[in-house]
Amino acid sequence: MEVKYRSLFRDVSPCVVLVEQVGRIDYFCIGSVISQGEKTVILTQSKICNKSVSLSVRFFDGRKQEAAVLLEKENLCVLITNLYPKCKKVEFFEGIIDHVYAAAIAPASKSSVYNIPGFIIQKSVDMGSQAEAGSSSSCSSTKHQFTFSCLYGDKGANKVSRLICGPVFNMDGKVVGIVIDDMQYEAKHEKLKGYAEMGYELKMCVSGGHLQSILRSLFKDNDWQAGIQKAITKFIESG
Repeated sequence: MEVKYRSLFRDVSPCVVLVEQVGRIDYFCIGSVISQGEKTVILTQSKICNKSVSLSVRFFDGRKQEAAVLLEKENLCVLITNLYPKCKKVEFFEGIIDHVYAAAIAPASKSSVYNIPGFIIQKSVDMGSQAEAGSSSSCSSTKHQFTFSCLYGDKGANKVSRLICGPVFNMDGKVVGIVIDDMQYEAKHEKLKGYAEMGYELKMCVSGGHLQSILRSLFKDNDWQAGIQKAITKFIESG
């Protein structure tokens, strides 16, 4: 598995960026490239957005660029930056989540990342186990959620996990979902308990298929990629 993980991280690293608030020491998180066109478009967590400060993104090879907010709603933030051809957009997995091994890339600092192997330990999450695990997610549709476990628990100065809205990859390099919340194990669920006792952090995730439905709604277009390009055009025209 070690060789497979090395190959996976090499393939998907160009899809992932570090997002930071410029001039602030501890405000940075992960993001992923979701579109490449006139601009490079990045999905990240809304908690990193702050109208009083500038944002920047750092790509897999160290290149750093200014970024601006294209759209922000609830926990999601979509950023645009100048087109960077060396990065690549994520590819979403289409189908039933039936994976065991998975992986994430998480911030180690403003300029470096951890490559993190992990496991999908619940392929769907019912309301009962979500409550037992102490998730504070505001998402109401749990049938589109799954649980990812990994050895990463870092949070920013705002007390929010740096991995929120970060992509979870299957071993083929496709995004099966994004992290939407930490799960603080508190009660009865034996499978979660076992991982928690071994030191694993539990992450609530939403599936890539459902995330694309959210993006279609956000950009008001069944072809959300086309919707992004329309939003970029409007953004540029507005000055």
